[in-house]
This record gives sequence, C-alpha cells and structure tokens, in this order.
Amino acid sequence: MQANVVHDLVFSQDPFHVTPSGQLVIRNAEGDVLGTWNGKDTSGLTVSTGVYTVVAGTVDINGAEFIYTENIDVIVDAPNNISALSIYVDPSFVQIDGSAVNLEWYRIKIYNIKGELVKNYFPTDVSSISYAWDMKTQSGDRASFGLYVAVIEYKDATTGLISRKVEKFVIKPSQ
Repeated sequence: MQANVVHDLVFSQDPFHVTPSGQLVIRNAEGDVLGTWNGKDTSGLTVSTGVYTVVAGTVDINGAEFIYTENIDVIVDAPNNISALSIYVDPSFVQIDGSAVNLEWYRIKIYNIKGELVKNYFPTDVSSISYAWDMKTQSGDRASFGLYVAVIEYKDATTGLISRKVEKFVIKPSQ
C-alpha cells in the first residue's frame, strides 16, 4: 500500500478572509485535511493583508520526502478601531494620541532603529489613545536621537481581532 503524497493543496477559501471565527482548511487533492489556520501569527496577532505561502510536506513508504508550496491571498477585514492617530515630538517628551472605539485593550510598544524594545505601555483606560513618553527607556536611560517605531496593538472588544498600527517618528537634538 502506498501512502498519499501531497502533489496539490486545496484551500477552503482563496482568498482567505480572516474573521474572528474563520478557519482556513488545507486539504490534499484527495480531500484529506492537512491542517487549519485561523489567520494569526505565532504570537497570536492577526496577520496583515497580503500573500502567504503554505508549505506541506509528506514522506512516502520508501522514505522519500515531498515538499509542496502554494501561495494564498489573505484579506484581513479588521475594524478600524483607532483613528486620528498623531505623534508629537517635543524636546522632552513624545505625545501619542488618537481616537479609540470599542477596544478591549491596547498597548504601545516603542522600538529603536535596531528593533530593540525601548518602552512598553499598557494602559487601563482604553477610551482613547493617550500616552506621553518621557523619552526614558525601560532601564531609565534617556533615549538616543534617531528613528523610532511606535507599534499600537489593540483588541476589538466585539470581534476579538487583534490588530496593530505602526507609526514612525524621529527624536532630533534641539536646534
């Protein structure tokens, strides 16, 4: 008896519309379920709209390995819970503000140009986005001049979707 080898992947949806309860079912050509995917990355965050590659591997009865890849379009219909986001850089602080609707939680992570986490802010009041960063790092040092990235992650209270907004800003020496 010969084992079924993956020669083709069949998706339950293409494009895959990510929803809170949606699952992409991945099958081989014979209809066997190879796996499912809920549209989240390994950290539990909803992925961004884009093209993703699904990789499936099998081994036949002789020990030969077969790898098959297939691209799938992913569309995230995430609600726009955060709007009017602005970042104001002052010589002594950075102010991040925005409007928030229907959030269960949000957090702001600030990274330096090296991708190192500089500050992590997790507020209890989620009625609006408001954070005045004193330009101090997690260890209490003054942040260096340069490019920074603010990542605002948030969870929609109704759908449960976790999304993010990314904004860049620059800390410059006073002129």
